[in-house]
Amino acid sequence: MRFIFITLFLLTSIIIYAQEMSKTRIIIFNQLGQKEKILSDEKISIIYGKNINTEYVYLNYIPGKRPEEYYIELKSIEPFLQDIASSDSSNDSLRNIIKNLQTKSLKSDSLSHNIKATPKKNDYEVIDSLIKVYKFKDAENVFDKMPKVKTLIEAVDDIGKQNNIQRNSNDNEMKKIDNQIDSLQNLIRRADKLGLNKNKIDEYLQEIASLKNRKNEIQLINNQLVQNNKILEKELIARNAEYDSLMRLIYIMILIIALIIVITLAIYYSYYQKKKYNRQLSEINRQLELTNNELYHSNVENENLLAIIKGELNLASKYVISLFPSELKDSNVETEWFYKSSEELGGDSFGYHYIDDENFAMYLIDVSGHGVGAALHSVQVLNILQNSALLNVDFRKPDEVMNALNSIFQMNHYGGLYFTIFYCVYNTINNTLTYSAAGHPPMLLLRDDDLLYLESQNIFIGAVPDINYTSDVININPKDILYIFSDGIYEIIDIEQRVWTYEDFIVRLTKERQNHNFSLCKFYEDNLKISGKKFLDDDFSFVKVSFKK
Repeated sequence: MRFIFITLFLLTSIIIYAQEMSKTRIIIFNQLGQKEKILSDEKISIIYGKNINTEYVYLNYIPGKRPEEYYIELKSIEPFLQDIASSDSSNDSLRNIIKNLQTKSLKSDSLSHNIKATPKKNDYEVIDSLIKVYKFKDAENVFDKMPKVKTLIEAVDDIGKQNNIQRNSNDNEMKKIDNQIDSLQNLIRRADKLGLNKNKIDEYLQEIASLKNRKNEIQLINNQLVQNNKILEKELIARNAEYDSLMRLIYIMILIIALIIVITLAIYYSYYQKKKYNRQLSEINRQLELTNNELYHSNVENENLLAIIKGELNLASKYVISLFPSELKDSNVETEWFYKSSEELGGDSFGYHYIDDENFAMYLIDVSGHGVGAALHSVQVLNILQNSALLNVDFRKPDEVMNALNSIFQMNHYGGLYFTIFYCVYNTINNTLTYSAAGHPPMLLLRDDDLLYLESQNIFIGAVPDINYTSDVININPKDILYIFSDGIYEIIDIEQRVWTYEDFIVRLTKERQNHNFSLCKFYEDNLKISGKKFLDDDFSFVKVSFKK
């Protein structure tokens, strides 16, 4: 995170510097005498054309019509270079050259002498010439250019200070001249009152005129010094700005170098970490490969065991199915059934048999849960019912069978397993059906086109001991059909995750019978289509009993 912040900071600094540089105006000089108008607050960068010999030219600053503008003119520097070459101090330091140039300013040896002021060289011409002498523009890099810029700034500052000293000296001299003029005027007034020699008064008047001329000359020099100082001030501001730009450039170069170092260290660290991680990954991969080999062999063993278990479960399922009775067709009843276990071995079982010559028993058991335990529990109950293996119980009476089963198969003795059951007995003489249900959904008796619900309010087997189960009786007509089933034939989850209910089952059954398109096997296949699966989630047990009398 710190690395990202540093990178963003450096990039921002570079963008700001580039924006500052983009504000600089570029001026190209191609010939001597070329003039360009400049604003006082404008940043400029000067470029010389290929025809200009930079060693023999300089820039002359000329005041403009308005205070905020001026002109720069390209002029020849040969006369100034000749002056420097002829100077005894041409090999001295920059400060000595400036001092020698300053001594060219005119000074009055005596107030009484009438000396004409010689025009002084423009200070900016001096500075521009010094730039050429010290080859300021020929600096190869920023580190070579910076000390020269600093030296030039000091030189410009020194010239400005010398100009100010000269101005102060000139101001003092003009004050003295004013005092002398006042003294001479007082002498003239006294001489005139006293009537003194007129020739003496004329001398005084000539001296006053000479002093006034001298004062005017000094004033002209001061005006030139003020103008030069304004130009020097602009030059000083420009050179300071250039120096600051160079400093910013150095800072940016340092930051870029630091950034390169940081990036290099980051790359090296990344490479080191990557190499370290690669070693760790290689070791992890080796361990994973060993683990995968172990898992492969373990999976092979598990698959073998699973195949054995599936084979055993298939045998168990076949065993359960083998306990179911064959379809029956006699003078009293006709039976048909369809059974499919879920993907796991389930707890459904059913059966029917003659208890005696007059009574035909039918039953269906649904044990909670799936697996071998539920199947064994269901088979145990089925064996008891098939063999009438309950002492002192009349299997022709469903309520006694329910009470006996509930007393034996309490769920707290069988690992929490419980079951629902429908048990009924058909008396072929009286054509009555006595039935009882424990927690089972209502069975259906089809009579003509009506459906009768065989429902009992008894609780499932194994929940509460010492409970009295009840039974009901219904008359049977010829051609009545009894449907016995478990909840697995209607509790299905379709593709849209909707759970189908007992009411949906009644609607489907009625519709298919009206269309004469109903069969136990087809009903199962339709359930598979609705669920979109290869196996249903619960056992499918469906028994059809047709009564003939």
